[in-house]
Amino acid sequence: MNRKASSLALLLLLASLSAWRLPSPIASPYGPRALLVRIEETITPATYEAVREAIPYSAQVGASAIILQLNTAGGLVESMIGIMDAIAASNIPFIGYVYPEGAKAWSAGTYILLATHLAAMAPHTVIGSAHPVSSTGAPVNDTKVVNALAKLAVERARMHGRNETAAELFVRRNLNLGAEEAHRQGVVEIVARTLQDLLEAADGRVVRTVAGEVKLSTKGASVLEFSPSLKVKVLRIVSEPMVAYMLFTFGFMSIFFGLMAAMYPMIIAGAILMILGIIGLGMAQADLGAILLFSLGFVLLLIEALTPGFGLFGTSGVICILLGSFLFLSLSPEKWAVSQEWVVSFLMAVVATAGVFLAFIAFVAFKVLRARRRPPIHSEGVGEIAEALDDVQAGGEGFLIWRGEVWKARFQDDVKRGDKVILIQKEGPLFVAKRADGGRA
Repeated sequence: MNRKASSLALLLLLASLSAWRLPSPIASPYGPRALLVRIEETITPATYEAVREAIPYSAQVGASAIILQLNTAGGLVESMIGIMDAIAASNIPFIGYVYPEGAKAWSAGTYILLATHLAAMAPHTVIGSAHPVSSTGAPVNDTKVVNALAKLAVERARMHGRNETAAELFVRRNLNLGAEEAHRQGVVEIVARTLQDLLEAADGRVVRTVAGEVKLSTKGASVLEFSPSLKVKVLRIVSEPMVAYMLFTFGFMSIFFGLMAAMYPMIIAGAILMILGIIGLGMAQADLGAILLFSLGFVLLLIEALTPGFGLFGTSGVICILLGSFLFLSLSPEKWAVSQEWVVSFLMAVVATAGVFLAFIAFVAFKVLRARRRPPIHSEGVGEIAEALDDVQAGGEGFLIWRGEVWKARFQDDVKRGDKVILIQKEGPLFVAKRADGGRA
């Protein structure tokens, strides 16, 4: 096989791997089918991509319904709205299911549950806490934000004939409901202990999709577990907020110290990490002021690294990076819908990472400054006395001993072994020496 054929085969293999999904039957493969999509992480662009991919795949395998299994504390509002819009535009009915027992679908998870064509919860699960929070975890009272999110929840509840008052209270009052309460108040249609119970209870129900009314046929359905593409799996990893933050931080550090030490592989690796972090964090949507602070801090630290003394430039650079980090990572209520507990734990992780980052910068800066204050290696030893080890004529080269070490030298005078010489210059690894007054010891 020639090189072109080998390359083509490799590309075809990679393409097939990126599109490969593994349906896992957990019931009989005959009869009706349902596709199971798990949402068990922070809701990010990767979650939206997974749901979007699941819709054509469900049609491909002949699934009559898509089950969204929810157990999440919330996530990005933009991704949440994308998922809600994908559900609304789908011809195939979505069944939202908060599962297993003890699971939760807080904040963004609640909005998504309200948007599904049929909503269900396992016993002892919880939904609610959909009021937006600030970057400090405090409730947001901006009426523009609260009103927009409350109206979104109400309209999706109305679309599927659910309790609009409860939907609004999820946002305005941080209402939380257990499974039985949610069922009793008309927020969800089904309480089911297991997936098979859900399929039994959903069978025969009529839901309204964009294509019109659809009668669900789920009794005895085989459930295929959806496995997203390789692209989504990678995006899911880098989109996790803490992972994305660490990728961005360590990428920044690698570029900075790679430039200081002229280590190009470190610079390249840092650029890759930083790009992945930018993708995961949505840098294109970040506040311009935060980007400028990061850029200014980077420039100031470079100036400090190239000039002696850790003073105004270095201190200002560290402050700029710290401020930019918090502005850049602030959980803007227009972009995030998460529980207050998640915000607190995330901020603690950000503070810890930022502290390690700044401590590392301070440590390296200290080492660099101490190295800069040492005498230059090319001038070390000049003016000191050494001893000739060879008989050498003027202009010739030989060896001398200096500080117990043997060095090569060029002598300006005739010297004999044992003569004292003065080191007058350093040319790379070669000393230039002349005979000291008095000659031999």
